[in-house]
Amino acid sequence: MHKLYDVTYTIISSDITPDIFADSSIFTEEEPSTQVDTFNTFHDFFDAVSSHKYPWSIPDSNYAYGTSLLGKPFVTVHGVRFDYNITERNFKAPILIQTTYKECSTKDNSYDFFKKNLSMDDFMTFLQERYGADCKTILFNTAMEK
Repeated sequence: MHKLYDVTYTIISSDITPDIFADSSIFTEEEPSTQVDTFNTFHDFFDAVSSHKYPWSIPDSNYAYGTSLLGKPFVTVHGVRFDYNITERNFKAPILIQTTYKECSTKDNSYDFFKKNLSMDDFMTFLQERYGADCKTILFNTAMEK
């Protein structure tokens, strides 16, 4: 059965207080488990960030990357508590990115929550797996209320 999970990305380093810098959600049948990406060099970290391995939302981006006027690459992470400007010069290995998953329970969240946070196809899958043929009745009654 498919489930919706809130996904949280936390940056951890010896000189950075663990800080959440991104979040997203996934709808999947597989139960995800916490994963940790370890970066021992600035270039590995820069490559992961610049390839958009972590959620990227413009204009309210959670991190920025690029090259300074002097041609030096940088990564700026916008955390909940602080912003971190990481360069090759101030990089302290290792930097960890911890990805955690929390199930969005049907007991804690309403029908409208799932309707808002899932694509139409995923929402139909969600209804069919939980309510079977009754999902047509649910959708019809919801449409009639509006």
